[in-house]
This record gives sequence, structure tokens and C-alpha cells, in this order.
Amino acid sequence: MMRAVGDYDDLDAAVEAAMIRTELAIVQAGPGPDGGRRYELVDAQGRPGELVIRRVGENEFTLHARLGRFGRPSDEDRLNTAVARRLRQLYGVDFAPLSR
Repeated sequence: MMRAVGDYDDLDAAVEAAMIRTELAIVQAGPGPDGGRRYELVDAQGRPGELVIRRVGENEFTLHARLGRFGRPSDEDRLNTAVARRLRQLYGVDFAPLSR
């Protein structure tokens, strides 16, 4: 689990950008718990995953990734970090270039 700061309306864009970095794809996205979002994911080998983003404050969120049937902590951390980073880049602005 990781904490992140950003704008609610940038959640989908931040997750989509993170998909490129983590070689994952979104299967389905929708409302999540606590006013957040939930993303059903799949990797290149067809293994399932999930990203749950919970709203814990006006512009504060917790990110919780679960990849594979038994979890892959390093890949989960990488996904959480990529989403948090992109949220931070987009926070308070209309757009921001993707960085490497």
C-alpha cells in the first residue's frame, strides 16, 4: 500500500500512464471503495491483477496493487509508485508531459 496526492479526476489518466511502465492492461475500471476507483488488470502472461485506490482526504489516496494469484510485491510496488508519480505530476495542472 502507498499513499498518493493528486486530483480525483486524474486517477484514470495516472493509471493508464502506469500501464505503459508496468506492462499491464486494464480489463475493467469502475467505482471503488471509499469514493475511489477499482481497476481489474492483466499482465502479458494473462495473470490477473487489481489496483484499488481509496480516497482518504480531499486530494489524498491510498493505492493498493495486487498482482498474480499469490502477489508479486516488487511489481506491486512498481505499479503503486508509477501511479503515485503520475498523480503528483498532474496535480493542480491541466496536463503534464510523460517523463521517463
